[in-house]
Amino acid sequence: MVLPSLASLCHTVMEKLTRDNFLVWKAQLLPHIRAAGMTGYLDGSVKEPAKVLSTEKDVAGKKVIEEVNNYARSYPLPSFHDNATCIGSTDDWIALRQDDHADGCSYLLYNPFSNGSILLALDGIIDKATTVFAVFSIAWLLFAGPIFNDYSSVGYSFLLKKEKAVIVQPDRVTVGNGPAFGCIMMKDFLTELGKRLKKNTTAYENYKRIWVPEGQPPESEPGEPLRVNVLFKHIQKMLTGDSAVIAETGDSWFNCQKLKLPDGCGYEFQMQYGSIGWSVGALLGYAQGATDKRVIACIGDGSFQVTAQDVSTMLRCGQNSIIFLINNGGYTIEVEIHDGPYNVIKNWNYTGLVDAIHNGEGNCWTTKVTCEEELTAAIETATGDKKDCLCFIEVVAHKDDTSKELLEWGSRVSAANSRPPNPQ
Repeated sequence: MVLPSLASLCHTVMEKLTRDNFLVWKAQLLPHIRAAGMTGYLDGSVKEPAKVLSTEKDVAGKKVIEEVNNYARSYPLPSFHDNATCIGSTDDWIALRQDDHADGCSYLLYNPFSNGSILLALDGIIDKATTVFAVFSIAWLLFAGPIFNDYSSVGYSFLLKKEKAVIVQPDRVTVGNGPAFGCIMMKDFLTELGKRLKKNTTAYENYKRIWVPEGQPPESEPGEPLRVNVLFKHIQKMLTGDSAVIAETGDSWFNCQKLKLPDGCGYEFQMQYGSIGWSVGALLGYAQGATDKRVIACIGDGSFQVTAQDVSTMLRCGQNSIIFLINNGGYTIEVEIHDGPYNVIKNWNYTGLVDAIHNGEGNCWTTKVTCEEELTAAIETATGDKKDCLCFIEVVAHKDDTSKELLEWGSRVSAANSRPPNPQ
């Protein structure tokens, strides 16, 4: 729990809620307050506390929507309903989007539907000038659960004006530079918002008018070394509603973000803390929980070296995921942020390692591919004769085979992280 939210919540609870409600909230918050050494915030000294509305689910959401619209009408921009774009990736967006009135909204970041009105992927701010134009010409932007750090904001180059944003956090809503409303649950707010949105496709139509679709990678020559964009062309063809994709930290972020997901296809990646190797354990847990899907994981060699041992449990549990191990000889994303010899790692015999973990127990199939013909054959085997096996496909790629999105993102994050300290 971050300091501003905790302080404001404590103060508003003290001032606005009934004593019974306060005792409940205090019991929940006191361990966090004590752990942070912030018991002084219980004295009500925090200035300009957030407004607190009724915690009744059928009332709170409606009231905050009314306040949002009141603020919007007082601001010299079109009203909130006139031209809004929703940014986020939570399940609440799915419910909001399925509302008939929300069909005309534009949706940014994660888009779990094949026919959705999506303007911007993660890399849109660094890749598509048409996207940037469409997004920042919009009157209001609605964010659900955002964390604006150096990674998600592309080295703090995200051109967001706070006065044009409605930021919805799990327990509060902040409207531009105006009021903040505490004790409002995200689901309650988005549920009420979905009922009140007026259909407006202006932003999406503007985007479609100037959008030019991306082309396909050129055909490979026979025996030509495999390119990463060719790999993801084939991964795209593998996806169905019974699939799920897990993208490891690194260039897989940007390549997987460009995949078009069929309805029902799962998708997981994390951007907020850049944990190297997280996807191996995530693959284990996802496949164990979603037994109705075949999970496809895209993992770099450096990341795999951190958490490779989880393959053992995958085999013990009889999972049939497909792992594409992209072996380009190092930490490519780290090279783009801060280059150095420490980013060149010791190469492993990855298929040999997985075979050793397999040790003849369980169902496992491994192979190494270096060209498109070998990749095609491997995918046919993994989705055919070996569909019930854990399939491990090592893809050998050139160390400089990097997406253009990572090159741009890396340069901006590097510039932000290399700035000298600014003592206050």
